[in-house]
Amino acid sequence: MNYDEAGAFVDAPKNSPLENASFRVIGSLHSVNKKWTGAGSILITRPNGDQIFGTFQNEGVLGVGSTGGTIELVGGTGECTGITGKMELLPRPAVKASKKGAYQGIGIGKITWKIP
Repeated sequence: MNYDEAGAFVDAPKNSPLENASFRVIGSLHSVNKKWTGAGSILITRPNGDQIFGTFQNEGVLGVGSTGGTIELVGGTGECTGITGKMELLPRPAVKASKKGAYQGIGIGKITWKIP
């Protein structure tokens, strides 16, 4: 399955490059016997318009949600030029979608970053 999702960081560390940022993820996942693995790209847009680019890999169980994964920060624009870092994606609770035929979820993770 291929997907395109959008969202916002709502509880990023204060004064971090992700504070009040939005994101767009384009990825794909492959599932066998309800277990899935996925990979893709993430574009993070900060309130000032600067962008952060990343790649990700994750895994989980269909109907349960993600059980883990990582986002690698690989570059950016403006104040985030040269950013590197990692976000460890932690297990998350399943969320029931508010609209039939739509996916809805929540991500939880720990982030580290360095801006030269």
